[in-house]
Amino acid sequence: MKVKLGKYVYIQTGKLDANAAVENGEYPFFTCSAIPLAIDSYRYDCECVLIAGNGDLNVKYYKGKFNAYQRTYIIESATPALYVPYLYRFFCKYITTLRNHAIGGVIKYIKLEHLSDVLIEIPSISIQKEICKKFQQLDKIIEARERQLCLLDQLIKSQFIVLTSGRDVSKVKLSSVVERDICKIKTKFKPEDEIEYIDISSIDNVKHIISQTSTFLTKDAPSRAQQLVLNNDVLVSTVRPNLRNIAMNQKTSLNRVASSGFCVLRPKTIVPSFLFAIAMSDDFTNYLVRNTTGANYPAVSSKIILEYEIPLLPRHDQELFAQYCKQVDKSKFTIEQSLKKLETLKRSLMNKYFG
Repeated sequence: MKVKLGKYVYIQTGKLDANAAVENGEYPFFTCSAIPLAIDSYRYDCECVLIAGNGDLNVKYYKGKFNAYQRTYIIESATPALYVPYLYRFFCKYITTLRNHAIGGVIKYIKLEHLSDVLIEIPSISIQKEICKKFQQLDKIIEARERQLCLLDQLIKSQFIVLTSGRDVSKVKLSSVVERDICKIKTKFKPEDEIEYIDISSIDNVKHIISQTSTFLTKDAPSRAQQLVLNNDVLVSTVRPNLRNIAMNQKTSLNRVASSGFCVLRPKTIVPSFLFAIAMSDDFTNYLVRNTTGANYPAVSSKIILEYEIPLLPRHDQELFAQYCKQVDKSKFTIEQSLKKLETLKRSLMNKYFG
């Protein structure tokens, strides 16, 4: 039998602005980003499920001391009958429904009742723990594969550093190597055309790929769907705390459109993989962080992004780097195929236990 979640949990929200984050802070700072930031003080010390209340809706589990952004929901169990890791697994499945229920214009958000009114089945505590054990075993294998991918990504970063360090390389502004005549969708599509929409939640900011898109007719698309995205375009999120939402579009379809919350970098006189490596560099990320402005929704403008100075290697060296990336990508592909099978198995478990 399913019951309303609100009777079994305590729900509160964080109190801080996203600007409260600091580098190398002692405690996790949970915001709407999938990856926690850091902070020097904590307000909460508990075992809980955290739900991003706006922007990149996502779910996390944490036990310990932390702090939270004002639009992050903190959900604790109010009864020994509800195992918090089980609640986390439930919301990993239910997050898709929450995204569909999100309301608002520029930035979608969820309300408290979207959580408290959720219907959930609560079996015995022993069954909840057994279910969680199955997911934990599967997660360990997935995490091992993901660590392998991270190591391969580190190889690419290391090669990029080797190529660009210790050389007398001239620097140019990013604006000089990318195309700035980005087509607006109103001049490209008819109202009845179908488009694929890329927003913040479309970007996997761990794997840095476009993991999902939403499909709309142009006339029904969100008002922020403004920029045509072509193959090899690099998408850089301009809104903090999602500045690590960076990905290269590697799909040749001509109906992909990005939110105005991205700066779309279209290679003009630069090798695409080299441009992507620049966007993934720590120096570029730090530049974005330093140049964000605004209180409630801090962001960096595309104009500022295009002022960033990049090391302009000779075309030959850029192409050698691209070949190196291609070889590493072959190894990554094998691991990614294994991950897909594991994720399929995980989804089947989600469907089995949470409908």
